Amino acid sequence: MSERYSKKSSNATIGQVNDLLDDLEAIRTGRTGGPRNHDWRDGETNNRNAASERQTTAQRRADWVRSLIRFRMSPLEHKWIVRILLGKVELGVGHNQILNYLSPYAKDLYNANTSLKRVCATLSDKEWIRRRKERDEREALERQQDMWCVQ
Repeated sequence: MSERYSKKSSNATIGQVNDLLDDLEAIRTGRTGGPRNHDWRDGETNNRNAASERQTTAQRRADWVRSLIRFRMSPLEHKWIVRILLGKVELGVGHNQILNYLSPYAKDLYNANTSLKRVCATLSDKEWIRRRKERDEREALERQQDMWCVQ
């Protein structure tokens, strides 16, 4: 085991780890070749030769594990890869708390379309924020007036 792991952090980049995770997803879905999720960034393509396309899923998984080991990651880095794969990245806060920290409008936007990209784009639009604040102020005034009418 000692030759597989390094005590210090590896030199693996986020892009390389993302490529590994893309490869694992391709194995899971049975996809061979074709662009990866992030190929729009730099024009890279996932070129596999014909021999690798004929491999069984089990062989492809074994190759994937070997490529993961080749990075010589620290045990801590391997733990985080496993947590990502198992979906157990626990930050101690829920996504609603994170969204509320970003903006009071982020939670509603995310619940409306479940696209974090769209939420960030909308929240960076100063005109949208201005209009939303005006609408909220108008609605607050209307609620106050309704309360006065009821009394």
